[in-house]
Amino acid sequence: MAPPRKKHRKPGETHAVHLRLPADVFRRIEAKAAMAGWPLNRVVVKELVAFPDLEKLKKLGELIADMEVVLARHGARLKEKEFI
Repeated sequence: MAPPRKKHRKPGETHAVHLRLPADVFRRIEAKAAMAGWPLNRVVVKELVAFPDLEKLKKLGELIADMEVVLARHGARLKEKEFI
């Protein structure tokens, strides 16, 4: 039997996706939708669109933590020089 043909979509055409969310995630999405007065789908899409930005913020947090260590070491060296 031949494999089914893939349907070619036009640019900008939406794709149907069915999700099974954990209960806590669903409650969070549902609460956001109720507060904003938006459909659940719009909140899910907004969350997915924001995900790459969250990845960047995670990296920024790691860089800031590294910089705190560097500054603490530098401050310690400056204090050692004051006592000499």
